[in-house]
Amino acid sequence: MRFTPVVPWRDHTETVPSGTTVLSVWAHPDDEAFVAAGALADAAGRGSRVVSVYATLGEQGWQGPPSRQVLDLGGLRSRELANALAVLGVDEWRCLGHPDGGLADVPLAVGVGQVLAILEEIEPDVVLTFGPDGFTGHPDHMAVSAWATAAVRHWDAGEATVRHTAVTDEWASRFAPALNEFNAFWPGYPVVARASDVTWSSRLDEGLLDRKVAALRAHRSQTAHLFATFGEPFMRAMAATEWFRAPAMTSTAWACPAMA
Repeated sequence: MRFTPVVPWRDHTETVPSGTTVLSVWAHPDDEAFVAAGALADAAGRGSRVVSVYATLGEQGWQGPPSRQVLDLGGLRSRELANALAVLGVDEWRCLGHPDGGLADVPLAVGVGQVLAILEEIEPDVVLTFGPDGFTGHPDHMAVSAWATAAVRHWDAGEATVRHTAVTDEWASRFAPALNEFNAFWPGYPVVARASDVTWSSRLDEGLLDRKVAALRAHRSQTAHLFATFGEPFMRAMAATEWFRAPAMTSTAWACPAMA
């Protein structure tokens, strides 16, 4: 089943069609909670199979005081991820086993090959991942975007619709400065999407938003400081809408000469 683009986000809301298989591809546990938890929960709740893939376990991503550093952060984050996905109704996930912070050094053909193998296994209809900008500008996010987007292009046995996460200027202006108190974004990010480029926008209803916020809270090692600093109303407002766009055909994410 193909994902049908809609006209600009200001006027319409769209969801992943029922009965599809959805693959979401991320760099770290918690990525999904910030940018796509509503979409994943909605799809799972309407009978779609949802599988989430993570390139790393985020073992370098400690957000607490140095004196309270967790020795097995990867193990902790995997447990947090399982709890977060359970809130969303997602019971299938896997990790590709790469080092946190090192995805830019993984050969493109290796990352693409791993995602391609998963495409061939589960045959998704829709693939959700970061755009080439990686949302925050994180190199790990950019890498998995390139892997997933190129893998779909090179998938000979089937096809899937790719959708990249996006944010609007309104969102960036309202939330990015506060989040950047904790260095959430690399300099120059987030890159905002034009309304004409957004193919899918979803303003979450209260039920989906409750689940998204609960999923964010489940990633406690990454989000407890945000809830403590900004409070529940800010976090709910930050999480209330999700945007996705089609990949730009000129994006370097489509290029994978080693697999051509």
